[in-house]
Amino acid sequence: MIDYVMGFLFNTARTRVVLLRKTHGPACLVGKYVGPGGKVEPGETPKAAMCREFAEETSAEIHSWELFGALNGNSDGRSFRVHLFRAFVDNPEDLVSTQTDERVLVCSVGMPLSCWQTNMFWMIPMALSMDKDRADFFEINEFYEATTKVMPYIPKRDDQSTEGRV
Repeated sequence: MIDYVMGFLFNTARTRVVLLRKTHGPACLVGKYVGPGGKVEPGETPKAAMCREFAEETSAEIHSWELFGALNGNSDGRSFRVHLFRAFVDNPEDLVSTQTDERVLVCSVGMPLSCWQTNMFWMIPMALSMDKDRADFFEINEFYEATTKVMPYIPKRDDQSTEGRV
């Protein structure tokens, strides 16, 4: 299984989110705005990968990522899992650089844009609706863009990305 991460950095008022336009990767993502992320390297935890990928793509160091879900699927006969994270800061505009290789956008969560990758229309509201004080995680198995089955997500006990969770 190949592990990936994707994260959404919101302002604390929960009205703005950091997205970036993918310039490489799967064809369904190239040219579309998605949450920053990428592949988990061998020996790396998903949370460490999220910190690294976000810093590489936005030039911002964020370490307060919270795991809120996962997507499982198959592509070209290979299984994959995308670990979904969220974090909150006062002013994301002050942290992220728009001078990276990928186009960074801080936009309103209340006004989805046609340039968003299709899954952002439900992932962003889901990230905002998860309650930090409850075990509200989700896992989608047999992931397809049009059809999904939602299952409860129970993170592995040794997954460091669940620090601070009950």
